[in-house]
This record gives sequence, C-alpha cells and structure tokens, in this order.
Amino acid sequence: MSYVGTFYPSKGSLYRYNPAMAPQITVEQWHKASQWFEINRALAVEIVSDETYFPLFERFCLKNWKYPCISDEHYIPTFIIATSWMNNANRSVTYTDWTAGKPHPASFGKDDVTLDHFEKIRYSANCTYNGISTKVCSLFARKLLPDSLDLLMKLGPDLQIFWEN
Repeated sequence: MSYVGTFYPSKGSLYRYNPAMAPQITVEQWHKASQWFEINRALAVEIVSDETYFPLFERFCLKNWKYPCISDEHYIPTFIIATSWMNNANRSVTYTDWTAGKPHPASFGKDDVTLDHFEKIRYSANCTYNGISTKVCSLFARKLLPDSLDLLMKLGPDLQIFWEN
C-alpha cells in the first residue's frame, strides 16, 4: 500500500491542468497531493518506468505551459489516479491542519506544543494500516515553528509510540 493523499483541486486551482494533455490525462484525472508521501516499491518502479504520462507532463506541463506543474504535487497523484488508485490508501503520512481554508496549512508554535494537542492529533481519526484498524494515522506533523523546538524535545519521550507484534 502507498500513502499519497490525493485530491481533486478546486476550480480556482485547476489552471495548472493543460487541456493539451487530453485524452491520455483528463481533467477528471488531474489531482494534487502533499509533497509528503510514501510509495511502495512496485509503484516507484511504475513511476520511473512510465512512458505514457510523464512525457505528457514534460511536454505540456513542466516546460511549455504558462502555469507549470510540480512533479510531486501533480504528476505523482495524477499518475496514481490514472493507473493504480486501488493500491493507494489516499491519505498522507503527515498531519496537516488545513481548517483555516488558506493556501498554506496552519503553523504550530510553542503555545501549540502540549501533550494534549499531540494526543488530539494522534488519535482524532480512524485509519487502517495493512488492513488493520488503528487510531494512529500520522507519522509526522507539519509546520512546526522554530520556537516549538525546546518543548518538542522535552515532550519527545512522552510522544513515542511502540507497537507490539
């Protein structure tokens, strides 16, 4: 299983899709994802062996388009949607707070670094891992500000998780 949290972009951000990529890449297949992801070896081999989709990205998106796309944000999720969506968990390995509805996720500073805050992040959803239900959905949190480092170092031992087989 791979962990790439893909999503269909809002109408306002579809400008990076180049219609010249159709019919091989349709606007419905055009997806976006976080730069933080995990892919398994089989998908990695598919991506580096791709002779269908990447040449279209290179020709119509990376070089000759007024709004260039970004490989990790656009190519990989679009490739997954077009070819191997069934082998993707469609979630990221990172916790990111997008609730403010802004173009960038929320940042966490020293006032946010509490054991309660991280417990909420850690156990706020139900996910599966290798077909087994778990409440641990994220391996990392994004956008931690430099002023949070000292508190993170103190909380580190309390935040570690160990699984038993």
